[in-house]
Amino acid sequence: YEKYQPICREKKIRLQLNMPEDCFPIISSDRDRLCQIIEIFLDNAFTYSPGDSSITLSGEIEKNIITISVIDHGLGITENNKERIFDRFHQCDKSHTKKDHFGLGLSIAKELAENMNAHIHLSDTKGGGCTFSLSFNLTDK
Repeated sequence: YEKYQPICREKKIRLQLNMPEDCFPIISSDRDRLCQIIEIFLDNAFTYSPGDSSITLSGEIEKNIITISVIDHGLGITENNKERIFDRFHQCDKSHTKKDHFGLGLSIAKELAENMNAHIHLSDTKGGGCTFSLSFNLTDK
């Protein structure tokens, strides 16, 4: 979160943090890989969100499932691209004008999540944009 605050300020994007006041239960996982997944989500949200929009980093726990989400109000993802968004080298921008992205981030995030017995989910954000979520089932061993 702190890493992306100055970047968002520069682009005039509001970065919000929505975490419960209670601490999450301790999960056995790879902290570095978890941070890497969240950074991939945040980087995509920042890249594809217009100025004067918002991005929210959110966490919640419900019925033994911890979910961390990055919610943006950017361009969103078309239905055609949703099926392939986690494929290696897939880019929604077919013109390939964005040379700083190669279509690897989300495929890496999915692989890292699978290695940690976590699940990644994509959904539409109400009002436009998309939400990427990472969920851990606390009952899984």
